[in-house]
Amino acid sequence: MIYYFTATGNDQHVAERIAEATGDRLASITECLWNGTCSCVLEDGEGLGFVVPTYFGGLPSVVVEFLERLSVEGASPYVFLVGTFGTGCGGMSSFASSLLEPKGLSFDATFGVKMPDTWTPVFDLSSAEEVAAMNAKADGQIGEIAEAVAGRVRGHRLKSMVPWKLAKGMYEKYYKTASDTARFSVGDACTSCGLCERQCPTRAIELQGGRPAWVRDRCAVCLGCLHRCPAFAIQYNGQTQDHGQYVHPGVRLPG
Repeated sequence: MIYYFTATGNDQHVAERIAEATGDRLASITECLWNGTCSCVLEDGEGLGFVVPTYFGGLPSVVVEFLERLSVEGASPYVFLVGTFGTGCGGMSSFASSLLEPKGLSFDATFGVKMPDTWTPVFDLSSAEEVAAMNAKADGQIGEIAEAVAGRVRGHRLKSMVPWKLAKGMYEKYYKTASDTARFSVGDACTSCGLCERQCPTRAIELQGGRPAWVRDRCAVCLGCLHRCPAFAIQYNGQTQDHGQYVHPGVRLPG
């Protein structure tokens, strides 16, 4: 079983590539939380994997909630983590380990993949050529990881850049600030399609008067609403308009 969290397709792409090599089942963490299915029974010989992005040196709040709720039954599995990141993995692998330890699970292997960083308040993804080059390089890494997971290779290739005890304070401070939904805005280009409402992992968006409104004070700040908006009408903190939108070209995201 491979669990993944994705807002713009990066981690879904990685998970799908690994599943092609291993034959493992796939499950979206967002859909598991929506459906209340945070438990699994592993089949004989089945591994247990997590493919998740790095947020502010840690994990998305959605992933934290899922790992806290997760229960696993079955034979001792091969447990692996793939962390995607744009600049660095921070302390995310240590954070993930700390959430699994109370369940009697530990990672047999960890891997990292550098992919386009979708935090466009800072990073510019407006160049299609540069983004394509980043994904091409990432695909080479993903192929190696898929082969390693299929072969049940053990070892830690994704090492926390800083101990989680040190990274935790900065993660909590900056993530809390960034997740303030008052930072989002909607322009006149909005077509009232409702995609943002349907796909928000934390159900923080509702259409009110035909326009998206954030009904929770905080969200996962995955920026899926911004990147997937067909009209590019959603912006964040006045910093994203010139930095483009991004969805991984190799996946089909639910609509």
